Amino acid sequence: MQVFELYIRRLLKRRVLLIMLLLLPLLASFLLVQILKPSYDLEYAVILNSIIGVLICITISNTMLFYSDRQYATDKRILLGVHSKLSFNCQVVAVFLAVSIIQLSVVILFSNLVLGIQLPLTVIEYSIVLLAYTLLNIITVGIGLIAVNSTRSKNSSWVLLIMIALVFAVLGGLLLPSDQLPIIVRDVVAILPTYWVTKVVGILLNGIGEHLYALANYLIGLTVCAAIIMLLLIRTKPE
Repeated sequence: MQVFELYIRRLLKRRVLLIMLLLLPLLASFLLVQILKPSYDLEYAVILNSIIGVLICITISNTMLFYSDRQYATDKRILLGVHSKLSFNCQVVAVFLAVSIIQLSVVILFSNLVLGIQLPLTVIEYSIVLLAYTLLNIITVGIGLIAVNSTRSKNSSWVLLIMIALVFAVLGGLLLPSDQLPIIVRDVVAILPTYWVTKVVGILLNGIGEHLYALANYLIGLTVCAAIIMLLLIRTKPE
């Protein structure tokens, strides 16, 4: 885990960045609770999906840290000499996963203990949410790194990442419920991984019941999509 440890240590040295990574999701969850004042399962689903949407946008933008880090290119050339591309990329993605999982856990604890939001989920259901969130992060981080590796300038990377974040978060139903989107758009968003995560959250909050098969299909779809993105990331050559 040499690559993972290297970038975790480097991230821990950026204290201002770490504080921002924790405060932004907490601020977002506080504002969402104050605006929606949830009282039933549908509103809980909207809040949880919106929080995940904010975290995903932050995660995608964080991939630019590797572009702006001048040492990253040198590190990559050195580390690829002793690690396979699969091992290197998996460990880089693991850095983002560690941060994202901590963010979601802190937000859930903050919402529970400070804001008084008690999500009607069991430990197993929380684990399923975490699994879906982890798979979605692999997908978004992979796409973000592919975008960063495929563009020739920092500005181009930012534009592309902003577009990806908007498509995933808004059209995917995280920041805006999919039933509020135009009818012509709904059929398109059904193929987005973010849409699958909103369905997983909705099924868990409304009771699995007869939706176990659908839940399994969404999780399998996320797993397959994450695997495809990782394969594409391994095959991508930096510009």
